[in-house]
Amino acid sequence: MQNRSATAYSGPAVICRVKFIPIAGYKANDPGIKFMAQSNEIEVWLIPVSRTNMYVPYRIVLPTPVGYGTAVVTSIQVAGSKRASAD
Repeated sequence: MQNRSATAYSGPAVICRVKFIPIAGYKANDPGIKFMAQSNEIEVWLIPVSRTNMYVPYRIVLPTPVGYGTAVVTSIQVAGSKRASAD
């Protein structure tokens, strides 16, 4: 668990390394698929959603042939105040 400050979010984040393993629905000779499958640099930052027991992706970093691509969540909205029950 790490505390990092990036853009608007400041709090705990779990940073996970992700391995892309193509299974089906892709072209076997696609250079983009091969590049992603060979990479060990994909990471996802998961942050806790307040008043829930959930973690959601906050930041995703992907290597590209020309650098890194990054997607960052700018807002999270939690709707509803009651939990579903199995009872």
